[in-house]
Amino acid sequence: GLVLESKCTKCLPGKLCPTPGLNNQDNLQDCPAGSYCSSGNQIPCPLGSYCEEATAMPTGCSPGTYGNATGLQTQSECKTCDPGKYCPKVGGIWSDQVDCLQGYFCDGTQQVTNGSSSSDPNFGSSNGAEYYCETGHFCPPGSKESVNCVDGTYQNAENQGTCDPCPAGFECRNTEGTVEPETCTAGHYCPGGVRQNCPAGTYRNNYGTINSTDCNPCLAGFYCPNEETVYPTLECDAGYYCDSGA
Repeated sequence: GLVLESKCTKCLPGKLCPTPGLNNQDNLQDCPAGSYCSSGNQIPCPLGSYCEEATAMPTGCSPGTYGNATGLQTQSECKTCDPGKYCPKVGGIWSDQVDCLQGYFCDGTQQVTNGSSSSDPNFGSSNGAEYYCETGHFCPPGSKESVNCVDGTYQNAENQGTCDPCPAGFECRNTEGTVEPETCTAGHYCPGGVRQNCPAGTYRNNYGTINSTDCNPCLAGFYCPNEETVYPTLECDAGYYCDSGA
């Protein structure tokens, strides 16, 4: 028999030696899932990691996920990165999440960091492009989805954090976000990117009108009862006369 305790063999990695007097490897127990055993002792799996059965060392939750509880047993128990965040680290915890960069959106599946710059095409996934903020939209920091440019604004470039104001004389109105301003149509005026009707009693047969004062008074001998008239076509009825602007 052995004389010194130092001559005993250390418990194998991933195994548990719970009782004194063990005399062969057949009596060793697999380390329980949710714990790791590096020297025969059972240690709870730490934050940011998971420990399958017979684990000698914890395995970090993969990028795109984080572990915010101890004792996780499988990768599937790691939480998906929160929307508006990305999780670049192996073995990350909740506080390791990073706000999605301006010009991108993060739906919770991003797995890698942005690399050396915010224009890195590999940001977020194996191809990256699916997470670019597309034209007609904007993505401020921490975006979980792209946002349509509102009426009166547009964006004709990808990866932008804001939309640009529509120039005067143009219209920017699209339920899916305006990519390029459109010239204000006849019968209307567009002071700030939003189309307005020329009022009754006026007409406008030109494009790109900016102000309501640029709508022309209805021609003498005609009347313009409707808004957004392009050109007078209704002659004044017999027995009446129509001044300009009628």
